[in-house]
Amino acid sequence: MADIERIGLESEEIGNSTVGRLRSDNEKLGKSYEEMVEIGSHVTQSRSILGRMTRRAVYSKLILMIIIVAEILALAIIIFFKWIRPLIGSKTNAPTMAPTMSPTISPTSFAPISPI
Repeated sequence: MADIERIGLESEEIGNSTVGRLRSDNEKLGKSYEEMVEIGSHVTQSRSILGRMTRRAVYSKLILMIIIVAEILALAIIIFFKWIRPLIGSKTNAPTMAPTMSPTISPTSFAPISPI
């Protein structure tokens, strides 16, 4: 009878110890789950931020490309009007008209401006 009582007390002690460890492990798992959920929300926020940064980088590159194309076009237009168009105009053998003066206005009809 004493052996049975002793075995019963040992079994109860082992059971209580096991239940205590299970509660401790359950608390650790609960904390780990909460941390995992928090980390998941941080990862979601990070992905959103990285997506916005990527879009802004693409927009910036697109704007820079548009500016570069505009500058190249402006340079090409300047080169055309400054050097190419005069060359094309001088090669044509079209008759030129002599400048004529209007009969109502002559250069001598203007009085010189006197200093004050």
